[in-house]
Amino acid sequence: MSQPDYSNMRKLVTGDIVLKCQYGKDIRRLTINQAPTYDELCLMVSRIFKLPSSEDITLTYTDNENDYISLLDDNDINHAVSLSTLLKITVFDKNEL
Repeated sequence: MSQPDYSNMRKLVTGDIVLKCQYGKDIRRLTINQAPTYDELCLMVSRIFKLPSSEDITLTYTDNENDYISLLDDNDINHAVSLSTLLKITVFDKNEL
């Protein structure tokens, strides 16, 4: 059996995607119309929380089993969005880990 090809998954997701982002005790919600790339997501998150740099953060999401799953690249984001259009993201400062 061949492995699934997720390279075009970003184009397959239609409709709104809700990002529920938490940084510390602050929670923000935003709606986007397509799956972001990893770099786009980091930039969005750093802007909504007014963080100095998108390079100093680590992102995880909560899956349907309430496990924290690391978001490390575009494939991780595409997989998460393929499971649900509500993405619950936790933002961590790399300098505080």
